[in-house]
Amino acid sequence: MKHTVMLTNYEFRRLPEYSLTVPTGVTIGRRWRRCDGDRWLLGEYVLDANDRAAIRWRWIELMDPAEERRAYGPIAPTRRRPARIAKRLASRGNRLRFPARGLRS
Repeated sequence: MKHTVMLTNYEFRRLPEYSLTVPTGVTIGRRWRRCDGDRWLLGEYVLDANDRAAIRWRWIELMDPAEERRAYGPIAPTRRRPARIAKRLASRGNRLRFPARGLRS
């Protein structure tokens, strides 16, 4: 039996799609999506009981927009300016209209 995982539309779009293959390079924790007919699966490399790499499959269920707002507040997660770009702009003296979160000096 496959378990179900709830994802936002943003999280779903950010997952790489491997409907016909699996990702090369086994890295524990790596996640991807796969189309299985009319449903989507989330694949993830995990360690099994013998400390060997295995693939765990789970069904994907997408949150509706109202549910996303309840979970994440009035604004769902959006793309943020990467910290390295924000740091580069700040070092040039450019002002950021929207300060990057997690920017360290």
